[in-house]
Amino acid sequence: MSEMNQERPVKLCKPTLGNGEEAALLSVLRSGHLVSGKWVAEFESKLSKALDGKRVLAVANGTAALHIALLAAGVQPGDEVLVPALTYPAPVNVVELVGAKPVLVDISRETACMDVSQLESKLTDKTRAIIPVHQFGIPADMAAIQSFAKKHRLVVVEDAACALGSTSNAGLCGTVGALGCFSFHPRKIITSGEGGAISIGDEALFNIVDRLRNHGQDVTLSPSERFVSSGYNLRLSDLHGGLGSIQMNQLQEFIQSRRQLADRYRERIEKINGIELLSGHFQEGSVVQSMVAIVDSSLDRNEVIEKVRERGVETTIASYGIHRLPVWRDMEDASDYPVADSWHERGMTLPLFPEMENSEVDRVIDALIEVFGGA
Repeated sequence: MSEMNQERPVKLCKPTLGNGEEAALLSVLRSGHLVSGKWVAEFESKLSKALDGKRVLAVANGTAALHIALLAAGVQPGDEVLVPALTYPAPVNVVELVGAKPVLVDISRETACMDVSQLESKLTDKTRAIIPVHQFGIPADMAAIQSFAKKHRLVVVEDAACALGSTSNAGLCGTVGALGCFSFHPRKIITSGEGGAISIGDEALFNIVDRLRNHGQDVTLSPSERFVSSGYNLRLSDLHGGLGSIQMNQLQEFIQSRRQLADRYRERIEKINGIELLSGHFQEGSVVQSMVAIVDSSLDRNEVIEKVRERGVETTIASYGIHRLPVWRDMEDASDYPVADSWHERGMTLPLFPEMENSEVDRVIDALIEVFGGA
């Protein structure tokens, strides 16, 4: 076993948690009030401030945010919703969960976000909404998407799960569409353990989302009158709210740390043949939620991941070509999504987290040099 293999492995991601988060959790436990309460309200307030004052409602997770956002937007069975062909399955799942049909749109090579030049060709008289996904913290072309949506009277529900703090060419990610959805999974920009949120500009939509997350209640009414519709139990607990609230105090610090680490990656990885970083990471307005690269087509990406792991570095695939997953494989033709198909086969995520040391970046690069040098 090499000296590198004996060192502590470089993890793909580690959440930054400290005394503040511990104190918040203890405060909730000692209060005896564990369900949604003052900590969730504080978390929502901090998110609102970070999102240009948009009203924010916290929910159980990012998928729940997308689900009730579509319901609030009026997406119904038989409608069609445009989604990128490369994404984590959550936005596609929720389209089907509301009875609508996901219509895939290939992605841009530079950003891995929805290719806006293809939107028109995907439009039908059943198209109701668009879910642009800000992949890996890289903003989608929201100016073009908003223009297209306005022209065709479509609802835009932004999947900003990875993009808290990112800025698109039309404004902060998650604030441009009718609704913006965020995730606070441990791999995201900040974490609440599990958790999500929806930013909403319209008061009527805000009230609908508020009811949907809380059993259909209109809490402004008397207890005997407040159950005015059906709804879900998708509230965030105060334990999660406490974590999220403390994490928000470090948002800009986390973003800056990720940017500095990404710049170090770029400086060193350019010298390695056979792998290149996604250029969108370095465009104006991006935050770097994941450090994503693409492996040369002459190489086996999965084999590269395994060889790098053997050298003490944890990596994984970048994302999923929806048309390549078993549940949707028979519904879609891979030839319609050549860029997403390429990323499905060749995309690779490298370690990145706010407390990552420069020496750990160098270990990742050294492992890549060993692997690609022998390829």
